[in-house]
Amino acid sequence: MDKANVESVPLPIIESLANLSKKAELIEKLAALEHEQWAHWTIYFFKEMSPAAILRWKKQCRTPYDKLSEREKESDRKWARKVLAIIDDKNSELNSLTTRDL
Repeated sequence: MDKANVESVPLPIIESLANLSKKAELIEKLAALEHEQWAHWTIYFFKEMSPAAILRWKKQCRTPYDKLSEREKESDRKWARKVLAIIDDKNSELNSLTTRDL
């Protein structure tokens, strides 16, 4: 699309398209993090696989977050902080985006 055609597109539509692109980037970054988390867990699982460990993990799977030990909660918080870092990074990008950038 040439500059004349872009200038005729209403600004809210341009901003909406830019936000969709940024959301798609955010989804990809979060999906990459989710894969990292899964890979981390799978490697740990294979190294620690034993009947006792499997019983402990089954118990943890049935335990609501608020009933976990502080150590277990902190392990989950570590991943939550990674998600927030990605979101904060994307928010900074969106906040710095101006109509000149579109």
